Amino acid sequence: MVWFRHIGLYAYRVEVLRRYPRLAPAMAEQAESLEQLRALWHGIRIHVTEAAEVPPPGVDTEADLARVAAELEGSGQKVEGGQFG
Repeated sequence: MVWFRHIGLYAYRVEVLRRYPRLAPAMAEQAESLEQLRALWHGIRIHVTEAAEVPPPGVDTEADLARVAAELEGSGQKVEGGQFG
């Protein structure tokens, strides 16, 4: 069995961003808490592709941010107040 990890990278065209807030929420969107299901329900196409490489761990929590900040500081990159520059 092959398992895939979801990476949510979304880029919408301006016309979709203007239209999206006026669309009624879809039942599937509400059940799954996935906003892209509203777009699909209303006929907006979504492109899905498989990553060419295994992605690194995500940054989803304060602990993840601290881990990344420590890695960047160790590499000599400047890190200020949780912001990377």
